[in-house]
Amino acid sequence: MGVIETGRGNATVMNTYMEKKIIGSQDVKTYRLQMVQDALKYGIKPCARHYQTTVKTVRKWVKRYQQYKEDGLNDLSRKKTHCLIKIDKETELQIIKCRKDHPGWGSRRIKEVLELNFSHVSIHREIKDAGLILPKRKKYKKRKDMQEVRKQKKVFSRFQIDIKYLTDIPEFEIWRWEHHFPLYLISARDYKTGAIYLAYSYEKSSTATALFIDYLLSSLQNYGINPQTIIIQTDNGKEFINPTDRKVTLFEKIVKEKYQATHFLIPYRRPTWNSDVESFHNLIEEEFFISEKPNNDTELLAKTFAYQIWFNSYRNNRGRNNQNPEQIFQSELNTNKPIPLIPPIIVDNYMHLIEKDIKRGYFLPLPPISSVTELIGLELKFSYVFSAIKTSFLLSCNRPAWYSSGLYR
Repeated sequence: MGVIETGRGNATVMNTYMEKKIIGSQDVKTYRLQMVQDALKYGIKPCARHYQTTVKTVRKWVKRYQQYKEDGLNDLSRKKTHCLIKIDKETELQIIKCRKDHPGWGSRRIKEVLELNFSHVSIHREIKDAGLILPKRKKYKKRKDMQEVRKQKKVFSRFQIDIKYLTDIPEFEIWRWEHHFPLYLISARDYKTGAIYLAYSYEKSSTATALFIDYLLSSLQNYGINPQTIIIQTDNGKEFINPTDRKVTLFEKIVKEKYQATHFLIPYRRPTWNSDVESFHNLIEEEFFISEKPNNDTELLAKTFAYQIWFNSYRNNRGRNNQNPEQIFQSELNTNKPIPLIPPIIVDNYMHLIEKDIKRGYFLPLPPISSVTELIGLELKFSYVFSAIKTSFLLSCNRPAWYSSGLYR
């Protein structure tokens, strides 16, 4: 406790700055108010000695208190009120126009493009004053925005295609190695509905992917879907394109020349552009390859086909308003027909179908439907009858893990 000493003796007792712990800005304001009241009551110089500060500081706070009352005891803003090198109006309009045309450009990029002599801090201030600084979007907001973009797309207008390694699944690798199963899974996923179509391959090459895309587009064409309206989206891997030279791969010939579809390549090192098919690879690993143990190729294709049917017709997707692909397919096209049913294949079994044609280069006919049906034990005339699928297909092989859950009963 301290005592203010005046020329007339001892005054009231109160806390000093050293004895009082200041925690927040409100405590600082309260402390200044107490100092000002003591200064007005006992004098500025005795108050300055007691609070262990200068007379100038006490006089400053007394003056602000007399002018603005308690609001004057707050700290003043340190923001600059004027700029010595202010950007002229014409340059300011150029900066604002450039920012509106390119919202992703920052102040440094705008300075470089417009070749300005002002600092990037000054340019950023102009952008901020114009209200062109957008808050950073959260992940959930981006996800919702992409859902709105997906709603504007048409059914079966864009397919994301990618290859999954089957050799990096610990629960499946030993079983795969013992039964000599394929090393790769080729996946195609529709961007709008989320429907998936699959094939296996022993090699990662443009020939394997070409066989699969030929089989996929031919099958969709048989269902009345025009391949020319489809966009095939892939990454820049060697199984799709030849990045070292300009030689056209077999995959590109099948997509562009045979079916006249559009081949879209995502940017380098941007795997999120194929996020739909990438997320499916994680799902099929957790829901299928970890739990299923087929004994031969026929059983592998049968169980894969069962999983594909379940995924396309029964498994709801929370990212698509808790609907399954078939529900989206039917609602968008206003039809009661089921989603196209395309059985998975092992593309290596059809390598012999690749023939050389002098006029048109590589020609790849559609794999015989009868061979596919014989391979998996399913008649395609029952494609749209689920009861026939259950009797002629699902019961002809070992039942998958999800059969016991009642999904196929």
